[in-house]
Amino acid sequence: MRFHNPRYTGTNRCWPCTAVNVVLLGLGTAALYAVGGTILAIAVFTLGGAVIMLHGYLIPGTPQLTRALPESILVAFGKNETDVFSSNLPATKALLAVGLLDEDYRLPDEIEERIQATAAKGVNDSDVLERAIVKKFDGVVEVSARRNLGGGENWFAFDTDEVAVRQWEARAVAALDMAVIDLLAERIPDWDDRSSADRTAMAALLRYGLQMCPVCGNEFAEPEGQHRTCCGGRSLVGERRCSACDYALVDQNDLPTNVEDLA
Repeated sequence: MRFHNPRYTGTNRCWPCTAVNVVLLGLGTAALYAVGGTILAIAVFTLGGAVIMLHGYLIPGTPQLTRALPESILVAFGKNETDVFSSNLPATKALLAVGLLDEDYRLPDEIEERIQATAAKGVNDSDVLERAIVKKFDGVVEVSARRNLGGGENWFAFDTDEVAVRQWEARAVAALDMAVIDLLAERIPDWDDRSSADRTAMAALLRYGLQMCPVCGNEFAEPEGQHRTCCGGRSLVGERRCSACDYALVDQNDLPTNVEDLA
């Protein structure tokens, strides 16, 4: 067990998780005390309390268990069940409502597999990727790939005035974006009615939930920072990267400056 876990502590602490673990810890130490293990009970309670404070929970699997708590209990802690989809839901709630993301910003396995399979076509064939970009972005007439100082590729989509209307730090990000947009257009009922900024943000959020780089197969590395909590609390994290290919999965410019536009 990783001792300090920022994913479930600090501003991301899940209070239902904490409450459940404190109750279970209390019951366990009470049982030890009842059989005469006073010193052991005190030691266990102290150690267990420290783990809950620093790790967020003591009992393995707690985040998954607390999601199954009755709605009335979650509401008492300020948590609400995922919204049923309705038009104009904020980006995050829309993705949760249609099942494209879970409460920890992760994608169901079958969704990840589909995105990776589609993205692989663009990673392996630049012509396929160029055609996909032109098709998905209105007004784009030219796509250009340019080598960056790190040896990778920056991809740009230009309109008729030769203005870059979209850009990606790496071919992998562009390919993932195209695969993600395909899925969003299929699953989000009001996708066509959403603003360009909202679509970009939704694609970035869904892309952020991916686990594996489509180029090298390595898992994306994530620095310590804020995450969406297991019971519905949320905050955006910082930079998530493929360390082997040296690119960021989500550009900060893909997300609105007002977090309420996402929540």
